[in-house]
Amino acid sequence: MKTFTDINGHQWMIQVNIATVKRVKKLLDIDMLEIDSFMILLQDIITRCDILYVLCLEQANERGVS
Repeated sequence: MKTFTDINGHQWMIQVNIATVKRVKKLLDIDMLEIDSFMILLQDIITRCDILYVLCLEQANERGVS
């Protein structure tokens, strides 16, 4: 599990597992297990932000962040 701190000093935990991979696939239609998806991730900052948000979705919901 990795963590990062946002600009407001809030710490977020990122855990990539089957549940989060499935959530990304369902909400963004990106298969994180396919190499092409990772190439898109590396090239597109908006996609990176979307994936990061989905990976932190439960925490965001708990904190009222949309």
